[in-house]
Amino acid sequence: MLAIAALPLIGSVGAAIDYTRASAARVAFQGALDATALMLSKTAATQTAPQLQSAATSYLNAIFSRPGTSNVAVTATYTNTAGSSITLNGTAVTSMHF
Repeated sequence: MLAIAALPLIGSVGAAIDYTRASAARVAFQGALDATALMLSKTAATQTAPQLQSAATSYLNAIFSRPGTSNVAVTATYTNTAGSSITLNGTAVTSMHF
């Protein structure tokens, strides 16, 4: 009886660990995107679009380095119509390896 009950218990513990790791990676990635946006806000008005994209990529890669994540990409746009705004869209692929 104990052996039969152990299988679902072990499976649920594994799922909880995977969910926790994925959630932690998502929170770290969001923090890195926020920090990148703050750094870009200092010089975004004086940079061209390719310079802004290059700076966004370098900042994000310097801040976010998590094992198990790959294909980290960021897209940065700056507009100054009706007030200045910076928009960052980021993507990352996470693979869990033990």
